[in-house]
Amino acid sequence: MERNGEAAYWCLVIGYVYFDDELNEDVHQKESFSPEDLDQFYVLTLHGKSRQIGVWEYKNLHNSNAQLYEIGANRSREDYVIPPTGLDELRGKAVIVKKKAT
Repeated sequence: MERNGEAAYWCLVIGYVYFDDELNEDVHQKESFSPEDLDQFYVLTLHGKSRQIGVWEYKNLHNSNAQLYEIGANRSREDYVIPPTGLDELRGKAVIVKKKAT
């Protein structure tokens, strides 16, 4: 996991699942929350290498993103949109993508 971004995860997060052992209801929905136990928090994702929806442990995605220091030796900088100030602006953060108004 600690490869300075050489194998950092990227994905489009389309949803999440949080398993709450204390919850009495079958289904519980919230607009936002701060999970107490990250071991029970998963993200539903789309990734360019698969047509399937992925289920990733949030803590693994977060830890991978936190080590993003370089784009990788086998990747071309021209293939990525990198902020002018570098990867510091992306490391440890999420980018929100919105559909362009037509």
